[in-house]
Amino acid sequence: MVNFFGANYDESFVAKVRELIERFLVKGKSINVSDIQDIIQDATEMADAVSKDVLDVKSFKVKVELDQKSVAEVTVKVAEQLYFASSSGVGPVYAVLNALCKACPSDISYNLTAIK
Repeated sequence: MVNFFGANYDESFVAKVRELIERFLVKGKSINVSDIQDIIQDATEMADAVSKDVLDVKSFKVKVELDQKSVAEVTVKVAEQLYFASSSGVGPVYAVLNALCKACPSDISYNLTAIK
């Protein structure tokens, strides 16, 4: 594992980042920290595109009413399998998160780290 900007990455990911940095340097430009951050983000998006076990949210619906708990319905696809669930929560974000946790296989764990 290698640490970039506070996150750990495996060797195959690091190899992809190195390849993208080499392509960047071939242009003859100097490279700065923001360029490296963009390269890491690009490599992350490439890795996400090829993974078969990602969570793919196919649809969601959220019902929000004054002085009521929000209710969310989600349909997700994990490893070519569709899952559906509905759940409530205090606010739309927690309703969706609760529905995602309910819909997905038990080996997937979700933690809300920030709301922006």
